[in-house]
Amino acid sequence: MATKAESTKRELRILLFTTIGFAVILPLVYYLTSLPFVYSFSLGYLVCLVTVLLGVASVRWGFTKKSATFYKVVWGGMLFRLALFCLVMIILIRFTDLPISGFFIAFVLFYLVLQVQQVRLVQETLKKDKP
Repeated sequence: MATKAESTKRELRILLFTTIGFAVILPLVYYLTSLPFVYSFSLGYLVCLVTVLLGVASVRWGFTKKSATFYKVVWGGMLFRLALFCLVMIILIRFTDLPISGFFIAFVLFYLVLQVQQVRLVQETLKKDKP
């Protein structure tokens, strides 16, 4: 299994690169759209980042447990993150005038990138676990 330092280093790199990507994209989004769209886009990125970081933390914790517990953590974590996403979407639709499209675009865009990185992290950890 990958050492804790290696995993932490990879997770910090993922966080840094996605934050840089967000910082590069945000001025373009502002230039092409309106300020409410930028707020919505930013919220989508932040919710995505929080959900993926929760996923990484739960997978990291689950690696030290039995296989059945690991799968419960993975599936339960996915359901929790989906519920969090839906809750934020409902709040955004019901209680704000922010465009939902900005939130959704940012969430999907960054979620795809971060999920690929999370899968790679799990694969590398499993690969290092084999003799």
